[in-house]
Amino acid sequence: MLNKKTVIMIMLVSFLGTIVVANVLGFWSMSVEEGVSGDTLLIEVSKKYQIPLEEIYAYWKIPSSVSPRATVSDAKAVAGFSTGQFKAWVAAKTAVPELKQVEEVATSELTLEIKGSTTLQQISDTYKIPLDVIFTKWKLSKMISPNTPLKELKDGYGFTMEEFKAWVAETRKK
Repeated sequence: MLNKKTVIMIMLVSFLGTIVVANVLGFWSMSVEEGVSGDTLLIEVSKKYQIPLEEIYAYWKIPSSVSPRATVSDAKAVAGFSTGQFKAWVAAKTAVPELKQVEEVATSELTLEIKGSTTLQQISDTYKIPLDVIFTKWKLSKMISPNTPLKELKDGYGFTMEEFKAWVAETRKK
């Protein structure tokens, strides 16, 4: 007769062995495929969704100094886009069903990603609004650097962050 510990070990090995065999035969996967996330490497996006790195870098204005082994989060910190916007763009480029669901979320994130630390240049690049349009609408002095954050402008030029966000969302729709 087998003792209790031996029976438990046999059951555990059998269970884990079944999982390993099912994985090897392709009946079950131990990895969860989540598509594009902030932790996804740019090179992985390029390979998985067959989008040339050059196209990713050009569209999102990612500096060439950013490595292809950088994560989407690393690139967005430098180039000023949101992960939701990036997912939506990949979905549109590839028509990958798993990413389609984020397309509407990314569109609604347009105003959510604008913070006081966001610069005029980031607004222009991220939302494809020319700097001269921003300067004209908000009557900003041409002496202001495009790298000036909104929090340094809003009080002096008489607008609130909510007004600015709403304007960006409306302008983006046109």
